[in-house]
Amino acid sequence: MRALARRLVPLGASLLLAASGLVLGSASPSSAATWCRMDLCDGLDPATTVCQDDAETVHTTYTGVELRYSPYCRTAWARVKNPVPFDKYEVMNNRYFGYSFIPTGTYTQWTAMIQDADLKSHACQYDDHGNNPICTDWF
Repeated sequence: MRALARRLVPLGASLLLAASGLVLGSASPSSAATWCRMDLCDGLDPATTVCQDDAETVHTTYTGVELRYSPYCRTAWARVKNPVPFDKYEVMNNRYFGYSFIPTGTYTQWTAMIQDADLKSHACQYDDHGNNPICTDWF
């Protein structure tokens, strides 16, 4: 009987380990997101990081350009839900560093994140010639 128990215990432990792997493999998308904070987030896509979890829209232009901010990550980015084709959208901090994009369609799009700790940032939309900026307030 002892010999049988010695063989069954490792088998049972292996089965439990395999079962726990199945449960861990079904993690939620936000728990699988990249962790970052401040300058470690610079240039990253907010949708693939934990920064999206506590993000809030702090300012919006009349054309719908949003300045998004994550208090935990201390980062900012621009987001627009109905972008105008060929316009340019940008997020910039008061050190004149930022990220921009020209939309590839009319679906919701956003810039990469910029580090915003102890800085101010704003989001802007420029026409297809790079003129006539429409910007959020600084935050």
